[in-house]
Amino acid sequence: MIAQFSQVHEALIHKGFELVKSYPLPIYSVDLYVDGTPYAADLSFVDSALVYLPKIRLIQRPPGLPSNCAHLTPLGHLCYIGPNQAHLPRDNLAGGVLGCIEIAENLLSRLASGDALTDTQDEFYASWLGERLLIDLDQEPAGTIFDSTLIRVMTDRGRPNIYLLGRDKEALLARYGQWKPEVASTSLITRVVEAQFPIGATEHDWPPTNLFMLLKWLAGDQNAINGVHSALKDVYRSGAADLILIIKGPNTSCAAFLELRELLEETLPIRSPIQYLKAVTQRHSKSLKMIPLDPAYVDPASWLERNMQDDHRGLAGKSIVLVGCGAIGGYLTDLLAKSGAGFLGGSLTLIDSDVLSVGNIGRHALGFGDLDRKKSQALAEDLRRRYPAINVLPLMEDFLNVKGLSGADLVINATGDQALSHHMSEQWLEGNMPAVLFSWITGTGCGVQAYLLSDPGQACMSCLDYSVPGGVYSVMASEYRHQHKHAPSCGDWLVPYSAAAAVHAAALACDLAVAWARGSPAPMLRSFTLDYAAGKVVPPTSPPRRNDCKICSRYH
Repeated sequence: MIAQFSQVHEALIHKGFELVKSYPLPIYSVDLYVDGTPYAADLSFVDSALVYLPKIRLIQRPPGLPSNCAHLTPLGHLCYIGPNQAHLPRDNLAGGVLGCIEIAENLLSRLASGDALTDTQDEFYASWLGERLLIDLDQEPAGTIFDSTLIRVMTDRGRPNIYLLGRDKEALLARYGQWKPEVASTSLITRVVEAQFPIGATEHDWPPTNLFMLLKWLAGDQNAINGVHSALKDVYRSGAADLILIIKGPNTSCAAFLELRELLEETLPIRSPIQYLKAVTQRHSKSLKMIPLDPAYVDPASWLERNMQDDHRGLAGKSIVLVGCGAIGGYLTDLLAKSGAGFLGGSLTLIDSDVLSVGNIGRHALGFGDLDRKKSQALAEDLRRRYPAINVLPLMEDFLNVKGLSGADLVINATGDQALSHHMSEQWLEGNMPAVLFSWITGTGCGVQAYLLSDPGQACMSCLDYSVPGGVYSVMASEYRHQHKHAPSCGDWLVPYSAAAAVHAAALACDLAVAWARGSPAPMLRSFTLDYAAGKVVPPTSPPRRNDCKICSRYH
């Protein structure tokens, strides 16, 4: 590594640059040229292995750069290339460093020629510097929303607050109660303002901190100005004390919180919305404080559409029942929730009568803090903590004692229990159960499989020879031998498979469940081999029922 630094050092010195500091990592004084004129900068390294690109800090600013400049931090550091977009070539580190300087010069020349403010449209939030606004309105807001509530979550000292925007105060407090939020404003309206032109930063007075600066920033966009004026008139009509503006441009969105409560007494004599608008925008605009906010939609519909392809909402709106909250089920609960289960009118029911034991810890999603607790209850509480809006119900009883599954859309068996799997398969054949998805680990971690039973003519679980080494649908080769460890008691199973196997099984089951929700579940049997030395690959397929299956023959 010393030799590599030596090559870089020689290349920089050869270019006429000067080493100004060598310990703990070198810093060089360099010149960046814009139209033939040099501007002083320094180049510093951030790690001794030269894994990361060097930092370049501008000391002299070219006269064409505005005070508020894209790609340039207040301390003068140039964002000359995005993170993870390039690396120093390991066989030519010196050339890579010189290339960084060239990229920085090209960027600086482009900014000085007039692109500095235009580029702020692409990296708007880097200069807007808003506090986070999480919008949980259950649907995309449009126009003016009168019945909204703003809640503030105080964060650690030195970090910005988080604001939560919703319609129902009590529901919002209950949903995010674990954050210990406080109500910032209940006398609040929210207005969506549509901007016609891309929004970006201005050269001066940025970011805006009062209404006057906000209106000045939007002055070139009459549609946006009209939206702000309409919002202020609505404030008068509703008697609200505060206003949130969600400003949507063609390129991005931002938000602003205007505290109007201090004007209430002064504006009480005003008799019309127009008079109120004039008073606020002409006499009080500079004193009316504005807090920049960075909006993000956190209602389930919004983040599910980000997760799913083609805006599909996955398992949302469905009644999903998960049987078995062990190694597979523990990881599967979170994947199902991330795929929509328990949201948008749907439900997620977790069925397991077992408690979390010490023997479970090594490969379960839960940990020591949940020892001796019912797995279904502990997982349900964990899901509510992760996703406050989820509709999850834990049933702490044996599946055989559960009644009323006829209303479910999909039942998932993640127990790996063959006896229960055969029972559920027969119940499906009898018409007593909806579609059933089975997920299991084969052998002692040889592979994982998932099978969906939903259409007539499919193989039932008795038709499949998945548990017999060498079988057509088994990932175990014919010579595969099960390995079991001796259990100190009859309490815990000691089948030696890894936590990774359980994660693979959960992921396979979740993918098949989402495919079912999309209406295209085939192939119905999906397999993944983990032990390639003792196992074999089973191609994805949809097995038909066997004519000699004694179980199927009862129902056909």
